[in-house]
Amino acid sequence: MEKGHDVHLISDLRPEIEGVNFHPLKNWLPGRRTNLFFWSFQARKIIKKIKPEILHAHYVTSYGFVGALSGFHPLVISAWGDDIATFPEISFLHKAFVKFILRRADLVHTHDEMGKKRLLELGCDEEKILVQFKGVDLEKFSPEKGSKTLRKKLDLKGKFTVINARHLDPNYSVDTFIKAAADVSKERKDVVFILVGKGPLENKFRRMVKELKLDEYFRFLGGISHSEMPTYLASMDLYVDTFSDIKKDGIIRKGGGGIGTTTAEAMASGIPALLGDRKSVLNCQWFKGIVYKQLNPEDLADKILTILDDDGLRKRISKESLKAAKENADWRRNMVNIEKAYDRLLG
Repeated sequence: MEKGHDVHLISDLRPEIEGVNFHPLKNWLPGRRTNLFFWSFQARKIIKKIKPEILHAHYVTSYGFVGALSGFHPLVISAWGDDIATFPEISFLHKAFVKFILRRADLVHTHDEMGKKRLLELGCDEEKILVQFKGVDLEKFSPEKGSKTLRKKLDLKGKFTVINARHLDPNYSVDTFIKAAADVSKERKDVVFILVGKGPLENKFRRMVKELKLDEYFRFLGGISHSEMPTYLASMDLYVDTFSDIKKDGIIRKGGGGIGTTTAEAMASGIPALLGDRKSVLNCQWFKGIVYKQLNPEDLADKILTILDDDGLRKRISKESLKAAKENADWRRNMVNIEKAYDRLLG
């Protein structure tokens, strides 16, 4: 939009984005996936009316399917993680469904090399694959956004703060964060753990905190709007992501992507990040934080203490993370590459 492009959004959600022409999709049945065919019919009418030059569908197994059925070209599809990492493994039909969608795309966008490898495994033509990290708005996420007022509001004066921002469901192993907090609190009484997010396991996690006698060391903040996240991240001392790509208790782990958006936002905010030792993280050359053993609260606690006990290490990681975010995660620069890919499709 900043470059004068006419942008239209077709979605069942209701985002408020200034300057975007929004076209709502109606749900006729409960649940999103049950409405895919209905969305496809609606989308075809909308596309015929607005006559776009390019159709870009996000998430292979939902809007990607809608885009595939639209018959419109050129079609760009962005793969976001579990839509290609785990969904195709549920059954032969699920894999065939994903392959059908990928064949209809003129360009398939993924965020890292692990995503590209997975797309190739699913039979996607390598010439159609674009690897480009989505990026972070560096004008919004920066160390300068830190707020003493927010820390005072949350009663964090004189405390080290460790933040986790994930949906509270089984896929994100937030219980690992809570168990690690129990171990850390035995060694240091000046550490407070901040949990941002909502989800079906919130009550379970609250009970867990109470049972472990961690009430004074925890803050449940619920859902925080994205516009508030720059202040929250820059006001904290450490970011922890407990996402794991290991199967646990029979649960298929979602995703498998490398550096998530919130991790990149934390790096841009100048705070160190701790991530599980997923292969996709280990293969990411611009991640400058520390990795711990996935689903291992003892190792996570040890790594948290290592960073909090070493002021020099913490400052070095913060500085390197900020530099890496500026060089690799600037969404304005990254979107120029997406725009160039659009131009190539249009010839």
